[in-house]
Amino acid sequence: MVIPLTVACAVALGLGLLLTPLMARLALRLGITDKPDSLLKPHQKPMPYLGGAAFYLAWAGGVAVLAIGWPGLASGRLWLVLGAGAGVLALGLLDDARGLGPKPRVVVEVAAAVVLYVGGVRFVAIPGLSPTGWAVWLPGLALQIALVLGACNATNLLDGLDGLCGSVAAIALIGLAALAAGALGATQAEGMDGRLTVVVVMALPLAAAVIGFLVYNWRPASLFMGDAGSLLLGFTVAAIGALLSGPGVGGLHLGLSGLVIFILPIADTGLAFYRRSRSGRPLFEGDRSHFYDQLVDRGFSVTQSVRTCMMLAMVFALVGWVGGVLLSFGWAMGLYVVTLGATAWCLHRFGFTRLERAPAPPGSQPASSFKGSR
Repeated sequence: MVIPLTVACAVALGLGLLLTPLMARLALRLGITDKPDSLLKPHQKPMPYLGGAAFYLAWAGGVAVLAIGWPGLASGRLWLVLGAGAGVLALGLLDDARGLGPKPRVVVEVAAAVVLYVGGVRFVAIPGLSPTGWAVWLPGLALQIALVLGACNATNLLDGLDGLCGSVAAIALIGLAALAAGALGATQAEGMDGRLTVVVVMALPLAAAVIGFLVYNWRPASLFMGDAGSLLLGFTVAAIGALLSGPGVGGLHLGLSGLVIFILPIADTGLAFYRRSRSGRPLFEGDRSHFYDQLVDRGFSVTQSVRTCMMLAMVFALVGWVGGVLLSFGWAMGLYVVTLGATAWCLHRFGFTRLERAPAPPGSQPASSFKGSR
């Protein structure tokens, strides 16, 4: 599997490098841009979107190479995620071009989660129960919908600095692929070889495509991924989380390990929601409550803030991999509790949970619901 994946990743990276500037030109021609404002969007001029479309097409190109050269690796589950991801991408493109309210976004994300579940990419990590029957089907579907909604909007809210969302997502994707590869053949993953292979084949070409995009998105960025890109990344991570899960404790072990690898976007969203609720602000009204915003407000440059988040993402990826591959379920859960507890303590100890001292400037426009800080 090494040679096919290397070829697919090389193709995805090359296409990402080629398509991203082309998409930037197309976005400017069509007027699909992000306009600056005085509060949450400090860039000096309108910035083109469509970066997400560029790395989706690059990812699809890498998968197509696998399908042509090594058809056994491009399974139906992989095509299902690509197809449902196209729907999520289209939703984001409409939001980037015209702006959408929360209802159509939620409807499309829920529909995409249902499509995955019906197609066999499903969350089934319920220990002690067979993955069949209504007793498992309904809670499994509910968990999957929550997983998709949470992951999509966590990545969307993380897209607030040049290079941030793409860098953290690429690290998480590589970590998830390493987790699946390390678990292949292990006792806790017995009977899950097919699902884990799909995770590796899905995650690595997408990470390569995103890295190609990041060449143009790193500060100073020449284009943004837009909601199309951030929602797509969150959706794909959610699909990978569903594939990592499986019946019994083994699936729960890998599913929770994957969650730890992706915990930075989730923790950032939780931190912002906590500060907004304590301040009496609407949860989905944009402000500077995010971890990365607070780093900038403390004197970090944008690049330093992004690098700090990348290092944290690498730490969480390493913790998730160690717990999922090298440790038993009990020891892994202990490691995760200690890691997340230490993270929460550090956020509180260093003042990241402190409430806003002053309200937003008069006349400022709040970000629309389910929008990131950008």
